[in-house]
Amino acid sequence: GINAEYMGVSIAPSKFEMWIRKCNTHLTPDKQVRWEQPEPPKPQPKAANAVRHEWYQSADSVNLTFFAKELTQSDVQLEFNTNTVAVCLRLGHGKEYQHRFDLYADILPPHCSFTVSKFKVEVKLRKATGIQWKALERGEVPPAEPDVTMHCTEPPTYPSSSKVKKNWDQLASDLVEEEKDEKLEGDAALNKLFRDIYSKADDNTKKAMCKSFTESGGTVLSTNWSEVGAKQVEATPPKGMEFKKYGQ
Repeated sequence: GINAEYMGVSIAPSKFEMWIRKCNTHLTPDKQVRWEQPEPPKPQPKAANAVRHEWYQSADSVNLTFFAKELTQSDVQLEFNTNTVAVCLRLGHGKEYQHRFDLYADILPPHCSFTVSKFKVEVKLRKATGIQWKALERGEVPPAEPDVTMHCTEPPTYPSSSKVKKNWDQLASDLVEEEKDEKLEGDAALNKLFRDIYSKADDNTKKAMCKSFTESGGTVLSTNWSEVGAKQVEATPPKGMEFKKYGQ
């Protein structure tokens, strides 16, 4: 069969058909031309403007909301794949919204779903892993922030009016060493001894020291938790002295 478009003839289809019929009257049946009326093009749905949508996420899912009114379940088509979601919304008046989302990370299609209400379509995407999404789609990932970490190769310096630079860290270290070598006497030496024992002790020893010293009114200091942990520690004043509570 032939048609006017194929032959390059720019005449109305009705006149072209009449011309073919007249020709066929002068041809034998095996050489007659069969006329084919061209099919009119099918109307295509008009592309709709972008539908406003928002998304947020939880530890195990991503929730995507499309704001479109008066849609029914049959107006919404979604296709869930491992790393994409194809969305088609029939908006009425021959318009459609279509978009394919290239997701930031993989999802679990069997566990994805959507609901349609009067004013919106809500889509729930189940994450394949619990990672935090930086964007909804791969192409939306923001550029990495520059590394602003300061790398110091020299110890910090402190403001001073002196022209001679001092190593304050070294001075602090020297003071600590001097304190260790300092020879104390009397109560000062005893207190330093107790501080050193407490700072190097384990948890049970520290508990024993605190409990015995507190319950005995400062007259007993024990490091044996198994002994003082099971009973009240009584005051034991020095020989020749009497223990009295405050106010007695």
